[in-house]
Amino acid sequence: GRFSRRGLLADAKAALEDLQRRPAIDPDRIAVYGVSLGGVLGLALAAERQEVRAAVSLAAFSSWSRIARDHFGWLGWLLARPGLDADESISRLGARPALIVHGGLDDIVPPSHAERLKASADAAGVAAELLLVPGAGHNDLAIGDPETQARIVEFLRRCLAPAPG
Repeated sequence: GRFSRRGLLADAKAALEDLQRRPAIDPDRIAVYGVSLGGVLGLALAAERQEVRAAVSLAAFSSWSRIARDHFGWLGWLLARPGLDADESISRLGARPALIVHGGLDDIVPPSHAERLKASADAAGVAAELLLVPGAGHNDLAIGDPETQARIVEFLRRCLAPAPG
């Protein structure tokens, strides 16, 4: 088929549903983890599906039109329409937490996008943590940094801990 945001989100929903059918998966301990476009889609999936308990978004852009503008100037506003924007999705998480991870040297998705995501979460009362990794770019964000990896794992352990009882 054709590439579309809704089509990508439908694929993410199908993957979640497949995961939920697996007997080894605890349906009460599901989080999404996405990088760049995957982070945008992960936040959209979490916004729509209440069974997702937490979201980790790495190097995601806050909106389609903003990232287009970053790369194409004023023409970007004309090239990308709104819809499934991460800054809107993160604001719909309610009581479910998010971890926003972004490289301070990211020249593909500027760090200002992470700051916008955090501001959108804060304005909506969503518990969001922002981890800016000073020396990281877009594609090396968590791969070579054990400290960043440890922060992500700690966030997921905390947010997905089994309910007492």
